[in-house]
Amino acid sequence: MIRYNQELLKCVSEIAKKSNIITEKQIKAQAKILVQNEAVSYIYIIKEGIAKCYITESNGKDYILEFMGSGEIVGELEILHNTKSLTNIEAISNLQVLRIHRDYFLEMLQQNWQLNLLILKELAQRLAQTSSRASYQQNYPLEYSILKIIYLFSNQPLQLSKKDLADYLGITVRSLNRTLLALQQKGILHTDSIELKKTQNEISQMLFQYENFS
Repeated sequence: MIRYNQELLKCVSEIAKKSNIITEKQIKAQAKILVQNEAVSYIYIIKEGIAKCYITESNGKDYILEFMGSGEIVGELEILHNTKSLTNIEAISNLQVLRIHRDYFLEMLQQNWQLNLLILKELAQRLAQTSSRASYQQNYPLEYSILKIIYLFSNQPLQLSKKDLADYLGITVRSLNRTLLALQQKGILHTDSIELKKTQNEISQMLFQYENFS
């Protein structure tokens, strides 16, 4: 699922109109905004486009934590904790972002209680969604998890690759392909793709049966 935060984007955009310290920046697809274990000097708020947030393990395996759309903020945790970047943030599509230097961001938090509240709400929502995701990945079979993610992304402006789907689930592409083949053989997905063959209403009913009768 792609996360959005239009309320935060609106708030910071209004502040930007009165300040020349907040700047706009273009980021090309596949470029990294933040690099894991490197220093963070700016926070970024996505105006347009989609990025992915992921961790690279010591064995080189990537694990995607979330996909981020307009209004999502990155770098704030590192600046608040004064640490190096905890994750990689990579543009999937071309991005337009608002960039704020760490010192000015901290000053904004001290002076603007509305921004403070929105940041707290953002962090709380992330925690809730992470808990929900961990719950369904632990309590339901892999087939359900894959189908649920494909279903959730079916109305999003992003073509999910097999690698990103596998990295999001924390599994190998080989394991993913086995489950995709089973879903294709059942007529749920189109052959040799991860696109839904059944209607969204039919998929919704299947997910409901998984959740209530498994």
